[in-house]
Amino acid sequence: MSRQQDEDGVVLTAYFSNSEALPPAGGTRCADGATGSPASCKTGHRIVRSPARNARRKAALDRCASQDSLDELSLDDYWKEVENIHQSSGSDAEQQDEVQLKVPDEGEQEEAWLAEAGLATLFDESVAVPEDTMSLLSTLTRTQAAAVQRRVETVKQTLRKKNKQHQVPDVRDIFKPPSSQGEKTFRIPREKTGTTKVGDLGPADMKKVQRLALIEMTALFDTASIDLKAHKAVKLKFKESGLFGVPLSTLLEQDQKRVPGTKVPLILQRLISRIEEEGLDTEGLLRIPGVATRVKAMCLELEVKFYEGTFAWETLKQHDAASVLKLFIRELPHPLLTVEHLSAFTSVLKLPTRKQQLQALNLLVLLLPQASRDTLKVLLEFFERVIDHKEQNKMTLNNVAMVMAPNIFMFKGFRHKISEQQEFNMASEMANIVRLLIRYQNLLWTIPKFIMDQVRKQNMENQKKMSRDRAMRKILKKMAYDREKSDKQEKNPAEGDGAQGFIRVQAPQFSKISMAVQLTNDLQASDILARFVNQESGHPVKREDISLYEVGGNISERCLDEEAYMKDLMELNPSADWVIRPVQR
Repeated sequence: MSRQQDEDGVVLTAYFSNSEALPPAGGTRCADGATGSPASCKTGHRIVRSPARNARRKAALDRCASQDSLDELSLDDYWKEVENIHQSSGSDAEQQDEVQLKVPDEGEQEEAWLAEAGLATLFDESVAVPEDTMSLLSTLTRTQAAAVQRRVETVKQTLRKKNKQHQVPDVRDIFKPPSSQGEKTFRIPREKTGTTKVGDLGPADMKKVQRLALIEMTALFDTASIDLKAHKAVKLKFKESGLFGVPLSTLLEQDQKRVPGTKVPLILQRLISRIEEEGLDTEGLLRIPGVATRVKAMCLELEVKFYEGTFAWETLKQHDAASVLKLFIRELPHPLLTVEHLSAFTSVLKLPTRKQQLQALNLLVLLLPQASRDTLKVLLEFFERVIDHKEQNKMTLNNVAMVMAPNIFMFKGFRHKISEQQEFNMASEMANIVRLLIRYQNLLWTIPKFIMDQVRKQNMENQKKMSRDRAMRKILKKMAYDREKSDKQEKNPAEGDGAQGFIRVQAPQFSKISMAVQLTNDLQASDILARFVNQESGHPVKREDISLYEVGGNISERCLDEEAYMKDLMELNPSADWVIRPVQR
């Protein structure tokens, strides 16, 4: 299977919502469809012997017949990187508190899951009922509802065992019996209403997306009979300032005081820039470690001089800079993939098909906190640029994945808590997951269409409830009257509105405040932007500096895909406003 064929076959914006059948019994199927033994299919390799840390002996590998597994390489680079990590961490005199992983008590995990999904009221009457809870329940698919139902039942049984005086609603009162019709499927490779990327939505809708992603991801693992054991981090005291060993949130608070709007730590951005300044053709880039004593000295100097702007970056050699970057990642007190979702990431390869694995990764990316998601994206884009120079630097996708996997997964509070055998068994799995993250990053940072449809449905349900309120109805009526009065003053009678084949595009931050655009079957968002650039006379506007937004109606706010067809969007959201804004970088 060629790479292009493989990518064309994975449609994350329009896929079956957990309705794919599992492979038949009698043979274990590898991630890409090849049949093999359970040992070989779990990771793409069959490991014969566990290595000792000082002298690891490698055995022959049985491989799935797939280009998506690490089938042409041994794990030499992985274990060399692990050895470098142990050597560098062993020389540290100062030991900091580490994140401790705690397995939740019975029922505790399910309670936390329901709370994160915005459904805490299903088991706890002390929590105020949010307005959108019933709207959320009404949009769930059968498999999503089954995932919620399973966890409500578990909490219900646990509370009975503990003799807690909670009145838990019966699951049959929450969910209606599933209809006899087959579950709705989504298989449109390219939606006329446009693709929605992470970052295109406003905070309110993104919160709805994350709740639905949690439910859908859990349902996906449920249908494959995979039990996720989520961990939770025990809160410990961390450094409150500095660069290394500081939580991402603290780093960003420091950086935003200096550069407002910063979404990725400045130190990470600067390290990547320094590596790229020397060129990406250097052989063994990311794989060959820097000099340990020099790397340690540079880290101490950066702690003092980075924010002062006095650090001499020209003295930082390229391999040393790469080692500092990897040290920064693994010294994060909270792992980049988060403690809460780490077990889900490591369980992705247990799903029977590649498509389901990518669906799970897609949903997990949506679930990450924004700081972790943005930082991970910058790293993956950097890795991709390194791989683009593989002919010169000898760093292929497999090489980069194996070198970076221990740095991303074996964070400080985790690598001391597992045995050598566990570490060895997880090696190939972690490398394969990093490989998928790098290779499919553009697909994984997309919001599935069926989730977008559910968000729109929730918003419509909430609007119906709001419209039944008298006070709100009066306000809406007054707003409609004021708007109609304003439109009569600004519009020419011939311009009309969407119902007459026109839409009015607003641009309040530019000299041309609005313009009327006629709807045609082939009119795309890019056409409107191009027309605006040609007509803007106050200040020259560059095409790449502006975007068209869908605002209101059944969505709070959405930055449009330039290939979205406006007539189809108008039919999907007839009450929306269309606004041109500067791109937020």
